[in-house]
Amino acid sequence: MLIHGMGGLGKSTIAARLCDRLKFANKENPERFRQGFSQMLAVQYNPQADEAFERELRKVADDLVEDGLCTQLEKYLQQKQWKEADEGTAWIFYQVMVREKYKGWDELLRNFPCETL
Repeated sequence: MLIHGMGGLGKSTIAARLCDRLKFANKENPERFRQGFSQMLAVQYNPQADEAFERELRKVADDLVEDGLCTQLEKYLQQKQWKEADEGTAWIFYQVMVREKYKGWDELLRNFPCETL
């Protein structure tokens, strides 16, 4: 998995907190997915938290926005906000992996749809 940096919090605490936040994400508030993903990026690498996030995201894959996937990324790049662009790119990859039902990062990277780029 991807993700890094979670301070001094315990692994089970982190995974539980992410699961709690993501369970309630729905079509009325699609930004909750992005918020949860941003929290994951802000923490130390934690495979358990990554897996918990991915499981929750896969449960609601149909709710992910398909259109305009790269719109925010384009804005970050134009404004030279490199860190945000990096996170935006990771978020796009994560969404495609879940929506297209790839089993993991290796499969996604071998088969990433060119039209998304």
